[in-house]
Parts: sequence; structure tokens; C-alpha cells
Amino acid sequence: MSSSKRCKTASKRDASQMLECRSTRSQTRRKEANRVLEEKREMNTRMLISKLPPEVLLIVFFILKDTCTLDAREKSDVHVLDWIRVTHVCHSWRELSLSASKLWSYIRCTAPSDLPWAIEMLHRSKQSPLPVRLDRLDPTTSPIETHKIAGLIDNLHRFREVDLRNFGSRALVRIMDQVMAPLLHTLKIDCPLQGW
Repeated sequence: MSSSKRCKTASKRDASQMLECRSTRSQTRRKEANRVLEEKREMNTRMLISKLPPEVLLIVFFILKDTCTLDAREKSDVHVLDWIRVTHVCHSWRELSLSASKLWSYIRCTAPSDLPWAIEMLHRSKQSPLPVRLDRLDPTTSPIETHKIAGLIDNLHRFREVDLRNFGSRALVRIMDQVMAPLLHTLKIDCPLQGW
């Protein structure tokens, strides 16, 4: 065998060994991270607050959510979604909050940056009836944002209350013409008179 073929064979073998070594190190790190995570979860279960029944914790979560929702109306430094931080405290709180579909059932979209969260909350709320506030803010909303709003509107059959603000007349007609809303009992429309 020529020396160049031996070098190529050796370099392929070395590369293969390096990849195998990296894979083994990666698996070891993952196992260690999982072990540490399990230890933290076990430690959390021994904390006094972990002894609270899930029903009581959910009541606390709902109060926090309602407080943030009310404060967001009055204070500019409070966002309606600030309450979500409580779901990042520990694994069990996150699982509990994600299992409570009504906790995610108020969709407020007052800026284009709220659209991804509005869609996520739509999913997390499962089939709960929804109060929804949509504010288009800018009549020149991009097609992507308009598509996301359309994704929300496709769920109008679940909407219990709708508060539409700053939609043009064409957008309103398109929204109202396309969908039925059997659960709807409150409709508030606050839109400019242009184009009527």
C-alpha cells in the first residue's frame, strides 16, 4: 500500500475516532445535565411551597394573571403577559400552568410584537371560550402580520368577547363576513371612520 493511501486511511480513521469521541462527550454532558436537572426537581419537591395543592397554586396564578391584566391597562411599565414569569419558576409550576387551559384564555394583541404570543396562547387555551382584544395599530400592517391575525380570526367560533380596534372597514367586513361566532356575546368595535 502506498504511503498516500495509508495517510488517507489513517486520516479517515482519525476523523471517525474524533467524531465518536465528540459524540461520547456530548452524551456524557447530556446525562450529567439530566442528572443535575433531576436533582433540582427532587430538591424542589422538598420545598415547603411544593406542599400546596395544585388547586391553590392555580388560584394564585389566576390572581396574578388578573392583576397583571388590570395593571397593564393603567401602567405603561406593566405588560399583560408579565404574569407568565411564574411559569418559569420550576418544572412542576410550568406543567401545572400549561395544563390549565383557562389560564391562557385571554388573548390581547395590541402590537405586532404580540402576535406570536397571541397565537401561542390560542394553542395553550385548547378549546376554552376566549375573550379577545385585537388592535391593528397600523393600517399598513405587513402581509405576514395580517396572515397571523387571520389565524386568530379563524378561531372566531371560540370567541366569547371581541374587542376590535383600529381595523379599516375592508378588514372588518372581511373578518365579519367569513366566520360564525356562536359563543359571541360581546362585540366592541372602535375603528376610524375613514372608508365607511
